[in-house]
Amino acid sequence: MRSILVEAWDEQAFSDFGCPIRHRGTAPLEDLSQVFESGTKATQPYCGLLTIDVATTLPHIVTRLERHPFSAQSFVPLVNGLCLAIVCPSLIDGAPDISGLRAFAIEPPLGITYRRNVWHHSVLALSVPSQLLVIMRRTGLEDDNIFWTLENAIEVKLAAFLI
Repeated sequence: MRSILVEAWDEQAFSDFGCPIRHRGTAPLEDLSQVFESGTKATQPYCGLLTIDVATTLPHIVTRLERHPFSAQSFVPLVNGLCLAIVCPSLIDGAPDISGLRAFAIEPPLGITYRRNVWHHSVLALSVPSQLLVIMRRTGLEDDNIFWTLENAIEVKLAAFLI
């Protein structure tokens, strides 16, 4: 089984998959409009509260990925929230390019936005209880989530900086 190590947050390395949600400047109000990136089909705003009561232990075995073809998807930590963002690029045919799978540690107060169509694993909490605000747009047609089962599972291992 192939393994990858969790990486420390690196905005540049994550930029192909999405962007951070955090205050960067000196103005009191930061524009975070990127959380609403969507195609014309996704007209219904969605805002939910994700509560995770069981911490993920590493190593974690990744067997399935998901993507959202019509909208970006954002996660903002509200309680605890040390999480993993597992992402990978797409092949030309739209399938996940598993050779590019990466896992990033996301520490509060940092939130993230996955760009539209980015393959990713469901958010995993390393500290609990964790609560995250989830923001995206939906079509209302039950076609907002596409799932892909991996032919070969991938193991995500603990990195030294998390010990």
